[in-house]
Amino acid sequence: MRRLFAPMLLAALLGAAVATVAALLVGTGSGAGSTSTAGAVRAATPASSSSGGTRREVSASSGSKALTATQIYQQDSTGVVAIKAVTSEGEDEGTGIVLNEQGLILTNDHVIKGATSLTVDASGSSKKTTSATLVGEEANQDLALIKVDPSGLGL
Repeated sequence: MRRLFAPMLLAALLGAAVATVAALLVGTGSGAGSTSTAGAVRAATPASSSSGGTRREVSASSGSKALTATQIYQQDSTGVVAIKAVTSEGEDEGTGIVLNEQGLILTNDHVIKGATSLTVDASGSSKKTTSATLVGEEANQDLALIKVDPSGLGL
């Protein structure tokens, strides 16, 4: 059970990070009070608040362009890559999230542990495959940082 906790926690944190980035890109700006209705993200409109914070309500007739889940995926999927690690015992596969335009990618340490070669598939963007190098790893937290040459990958 303890062995599964770290990957599950990392997956939850990565999911939250991707969702936050997607929400910011969609235009919710402050991140407060947006919601998804029937697969479409709607812009939030200000409403009165008695709690001192900003309360926002979703309005279907706000006049702003709603994005479907498919449109959000197409817009932001370039931030997720597939990783293949070749070890002396075989191959392992996993995913990673692109951290910046310089080609730094965050993944799980168990995916790349003992790898003799690393390959990244930017399937969400250019469908190109390129080799990667290990920058650093933290086995206790099951985190690893790898780097690719981002040229032509559309990350």
